[in-house]
Amino acid sequence: MVAQPFDSKRARLLDDRISVPGAEVVAVMGALAHSSVSVSNEGTILFGTGGGRYQLAWLNREGKMLGSVGQPDRYGSVRISPDGTRIAAGLANDVWVLEMSRPIPSRLTFLGMFGTGAWSPDGQQIGYHLLSGRKLMLKNANGSGQEETALQAQFTVYMNDWSPDGRYLVYTQQNPEGRFELWLLPLMGDRKPQPLLQTPFNDSQGQVSPDSKWIAYTSDESGGFNEVYVTSLPRAGIRWRVSSNGGSFPRWSRDGKELFYRALDGILMVASVRTAPRGLGFGTPAPLFRVPEPIGMFAYPYDVAPDGKRILALMPSKVSGDSPSLTVLVNWDAKSHP
Repeated sequence: MVAQPFDSKRARLLDDRISVPGAEVVAVMGALAHSSVSVSNEGTILFGTGGGRYQLAWLNREGKMLGSVGQPDRYGSVRISPDGTRIAAGLANDVWVLEMSRPIPSRLTFLGMFGTGAWSPDGQQIGYHLLSGRKLMLKNANGSGQEETALQAQFTVYMNDWSPDGRYLVYTQQNPEGRFELWLLPLMGDRKPQPLLQTPFNDSQGQVSPDSKWIAYTSDESGGFNEVYVTSLPRAGIRWRVSSNGGSFPRWSRDGKELFYRALDGILMVASVRTAPRGLGFGTPAPLFRVPEPIGMFAYPYDVAPDGKRILALMPSKVSGDSPSLTVLVNWDAKSHP
């Protein structure tokens, strides 16, 4: 880390830059390319160290590690294929695919995006969005052929999910006022986009249930914190709030009997799902274990295995030099000028 005097009145740098003692190595969040550093108005510096690499790890519901996939790298998100044999992973601002039997990442996209997009129900394609762009793209999961533009939108869009019945792409669109809305792109007929949720609130992270009748999503409609809700599909009707005291990044179990989400404190929660006279009923969410802080609102740090018993999560690498830490520096300027 280096520092350089700045004249705020004339908006120009002064003198030469100097090395900040004690901050020779500063972590960089690989997926975002942002330095892990913050400076107070008084000059106190807080910075992180470590390689920013994660291990793709299998854990049971108690958080015990059962095994790993591949080697540690700068992963930012994960998504398991419908048949459970492959992983789409966000790595260095692009989507990479790993075979469970041969966990060596193969690059799928070269365009820059966050998150992992969504697998088609047959596992043959992956849909994704461009970084801060207005397109939804499709590409063969094996990397063959050219990418296809599924949607050219008027505003910024983010891929959320691909309905298991193959009928819709679910995406978040930012409206002119800056709020997030949930939209559907039909994959048959005239393929005209249709709004699912247009409210005075921010609605995003839509995830379709295995029977394609329901969608879990994140909204700030309760005020203050994001919470996880469920409503009907393809037309939103009655909705249920599943989380309490904050929640986001919902995932359904493959049998549709459970709904997982990440609480505000990073704890992975799970709520039972049952059929009820008016639609669905939900049990009290139960805590499982802590998952990492997401690097973006569409970068899921976990996914649920098809058997529902294991969780694939990004776990901080324990390789030497990768372990993260935080350091506070005070009076560093005095040390630079004895």
